[in-house]
Amino acid sequence: MSFSSISGNKIVLWGDGAQTHGIGVQSGRLQIYANQPLDFISFGTGRSEAFNERMRIINSGADALQLNGGIILRNGTNSLDRGAGAGIWLNRSDNTGVLAFIGTQNK
Repeated sequence: MSFSSISGNKIVLWGDGAQTHGIGVQSGRLQIYANQPLDFISFGTGRSEAFNERMRIINSGADALQLNGGIILRNGTNSLDRGAGAGIWLNRSDNTGVLAFIGTQNK
């Protein structure tokens, strides 16, 4: 597969007329994108109908990246939520709560 040497959307994976999910390029940047702020991009094994999610990149809110729920990287953008301090949050093995935190708490 080869594409023209111009920036923009290259592959649209969900064609609802608005090119909402896909792959694009800009100068020095490969983009994998989702449409809405609450949409996310996930990585894992299996196929779409039987998917084992291992990592999730989140589009908005306090969480920025989740590694199968066990490790959560928070970006600290939700200043109203003390539990959203920027840093690395380590969950218990059964994901019932936070086991440890590395980072800075919001005031």
